[in-house]
Amino acid sequence: QTDKLEGTVMGIALRSTHIRTFKDAEIIVPNSTLSNTAIINWSRMTKRKVEMSLEVTGDTTRPQLEAVIAGIKGILAAHPDVDQEFFSVAFTEYSANGYTLSIAYFSRLTPYPDYMRVREEVNLQIMSCLEEQDVHPAYPARTVYLDTSVLPEGKPSSK
Repeated sequence: QTDKLEGTVMGIALRSTHIRTFKDAEIIVPNSTLSNTAIINWSRMTKRKVEMSLEVTGDTTRPQLEAVIAGIKGILAAHPDVDQEFFSVAFTEYSANGYTLSIAYFSRLTPYPDYMRVREEVNLQIMSCLEEQDVHPAYPARTVYLDTSVLPEGKPSSK
């Protein structure tokens, strides 16, 4: 990956490099261009970071929230493909719809399909943890109160 393109190197010749983009286009880049730019080599990663926010509803109690935080920490500690050097689960914000948990960890597996599998497994386990604690994800919502006393005959209008 450079600041202008991202893909897989298909071949390097004397004067140019052939790159296959993730949209399946082939780009031929002069080596002089590549030699003057920073290149990120994702294939050399030893682990891959996952960061996510999980918002739960405002009716979640403190004991429920603490149990969910502990449960997610336990999920990350027990998963064989989660790097154990660092992971974090914390209640970080109050929001209009509830409470926000920030979750960060590293997958030991870096190829994209494997990385996505680890994320999915962790997310499904988090879902089970929420269900066990009867805690629900928060969704943007608004409550509207209708004062029926100002309507004719005190009945809500169908318009």
